[in-house]
Amino acid sequence: MKKLTMAAGLMMIAMSTSAKEVSVHMFSTDMYPELTMHSFILDARAEEQNALLQLVASKTMEVDCNVRHLNVNVERKSLEGWGYPYFVITEAPTMGTTLLPCDKEMRELESARGELHRYNSKVPLVIYAPEDLDIDYRVWSVEE
Repeated sequence: MKKLTMAAGLMMIAMSTSAKEVSVHMFSTDMYPELTMHSFILDARAEEQNALLQLVASKTMEVDCNVRHLNVNVERKSLEGWGYPYFVITEAPTMGTTLLPCDKEMRELESARGELHRYNSKVPLVIYAPEDLDIDYRVWSVEE
């Protein structure tokens, strides 16, 4: 009975939607940034094979006029055992800049144009990202 209870408890942890509770490791995860889950339900389209998805990360912060974009890494992963895709976005410590002198101001920075991904409305678009990043997406499609 103990084995059954333990297996059910581990299964509940594995099925949790919180990024902190998804995996059980033998080492500390304190070195990783806190990740927040973002999920979007995509609209069904007549010809989804003609549409692509671009993930966009943005952040409002105080920067000078030189900074052009956030430097983020987007990694596509697959939910183990199920095959459903999800994305993990991490922010790199450096930003693109031209190093010219100017005043500081508050503004919203966007990630550089990233790669395009397959559009699929049959499963939710799930993205894990640091708490301070705003996540959105753009749909690119062929016009007829």
